[in-house]
Amino acid sequence: GYLLSALLVFVIIVPRFYHLGSQPPGLHIDEVSFAADAKAIAETGRDTWNESWPLIFKAFGEWKAPGLVYSMAFWSKLTDVMNNTVARLPSAIAGITILLILGLTLRELMPKKSLVITLFTIFVVAYSPWHFDMSRIFYEAFSALALFSISLYFITKATISEKFNFKLWVLAAIFASLSGYWYASIRYI
Repeated sequence: GYLLSALLVFVIIVPRFYHLGSQPPGLHIDEVSFAADAKAIAETGRDTWNESWPLIFKAFGEWKAPGLVYSMAFWSKLTDVMNNTVARLPSAIAGITILLILGLTLRELMPKKSLVITLFTIFVVAYSPWHFDMSRIFYEAFSALALFSISLYFITKATISEKFNFKLWVLAAIFASLSGYWYASIRYI
């Protein structure tokens, strides 16, 4: 089991980070918009419209939720650079998070099932075109999904638990709420 798990981790993580900044080539307009604000925040604490630490970014006039800008700014500040790789890093991390949470949730729902079933399911999702592509390019909805999946994991744990666990419900609410700061449309869920 451990060797299979280690191999699976390797074949899932390495391709997500290999040439992250250059494959696919170039950035699309949303990646540029978020990266420009993230670079400005990391360097000055102000967005491209000179607003100090905004809770909503005007961006190119489409008004963006702040979570992804601030996560890009964090990585930019940490690495002291803003480039394609840094712009896409939050999505790559979100993709890994979604897969990890999927595995944990499946283990909660099917504790007696074989670990191989869980690992196979993670592998299928990891290499589905939608999930793999979203892990390699930036979309705020994908990063929001990572946070929302953590919320669903806590809801799953709380629901199947024999006793009421207030802490799990609070954690579920916190992560569901945070996901709305990455993608505004998810707030309606």
